[in-house]
Amino acid sequence: MPQPSGGLFIEDNQDLYIEYYIFDDDLPVEVVKDLADIYGFESKFAVGVDIETTGLYYQNDKITLVQLFDPVYARVFLVRVKDTIFPHSLVSLLQHKSIAKIFHHSEFDISFLSYHYQVLVKNVIDTKILARIVNPLASRSETSLVSLLYHYFSVYLEKGTATSNWCAEDLTETQIRYAIRDVVYLPMLRAQLESQLKPDVLQAAESVCNHSAAHIWLKVTQGINVYEKRVL
Repeated sequence: MPQPSGGLFIEDNQDLYIEYYIFDDDLPVEVVKDLADIYGFESKFAVGVDIETTGLYYQNDKITLVQLFDPVYARVFLVRVKDTIFPHSLVSLLQHKSIAKIFHHSEFDISFLSYHYQVLVKNVIDTKILARIVNPLASRSETSLVSLLYHYFSVYLEKGTATSNWCAEDLTETQIRYAIRDVVYLPMLRAQLESQLKPDVLQAAESVCNHSAAHIWLKVTQGINVYEKRVL
């Protein structure tokens, strides 16, 4: 396995002590196998996923960083991807049907991942969708990650770093901390939201998350919008 750079992320007020590893170009095959062994048989656990990009539009902008959080062993993998190198191992993880993946506002992330890697992300949990089911009357801002983390855990998520230069040769300490904080709270948020849903509603919510991911893939890669309203 390539020797990554990395370090220790500490958030004392939440008792978070996270090891992080930075990889260039792709996630090592050994890490994917390790995560498959951990998460392939324990549905209650899931890997947190987030991305950083050069902008907001998947057709014009690029993915620069993919963050993965393994809550079982408290470690984050930061993968600095390039548009000239296809990340085969990372894609195999995203389409692994036995490994649950937690996103927040998966439409954004999956649009980019579908467009640039042609990958149908499987076994998706979207905490934004869960939040909208928990509170159907909530506004868009109230179901943002910033609002939800502050509401449930009194965690303030600073978002200014999102527009920094993620293509720089080296990530700054501020960028690394931002990227880690954007993903490490996703399993906690998932557990908090799911605890408020009845079993049948939770099952329906999980179906909605995966149908949404499939719809995004169809729209982005095949140009098919199954929900488009048409005049017959």
